[in-house]
Amino acid sequence: MSPFLDPSAANGHVPLASFRYLERTVPGLPGIRQLEAEIGARLSTLRIASERLRNRRIAVSAGSRGIASLAEIVRCVCAWLRTQGAEPFVFPAMGTHGGGTAEGQSKILEDYGVRSDYVGAEIRSDMAAASLGETPEGFQAFMDRAAAEADGVVVVNRVKPHTDFSGKIESGLLKMMAVGMG
Repeated sequence: MSPFLDPSAANGHVPLASFRYLERTVPGLPGIRQLEAEIGARLSTLRIASERLRNRRIAVSAGSRGIASLAEIVRCVCAWLRTQGAEPFVFPAMGTHGGGTAEGQSKILEDYGVRSDYVGAEIRSDMAAASLGETPEGFQAFMDRAAAEADGVVVVNRVKPHTDFSGKIESGLLKMMAVGMG
């Protein structure tokens, strides 16, 4: 019998495998040096006429998925919207994170640096939801009330593999729209 299965074979001691410290290094990804310029350029490729944004209230989502530089990204999106004449505001889009409370979600955003004074836009954290109707399968669809009442929504999130399953739709923009914003 193996000493791993029979401790008496090693005088009551179970031999352990030898351990080594390993460090995995991943080559650095190229960073974006001018984040605001890059975000502005990417948003400009959408070719939304300024007239369609001028004086419009635009909701900007901010999630709880640990996006690097989230506060700066949200700030840049809000800044671009303002240059187009829009009136952006930020809303938490994180489902039940933060205990499923407006205060808890505001705290998460604050911990990520997403504060009104930094992003240059009001943070509207409210758990009230607006019904958007029913899907063809009979499911009710809801959305954050402030975002639903806005003239438009910009979804800010990262796209990554889901931790529990694999499929065409995992974590990212669609999950935020289906769960985080409702």
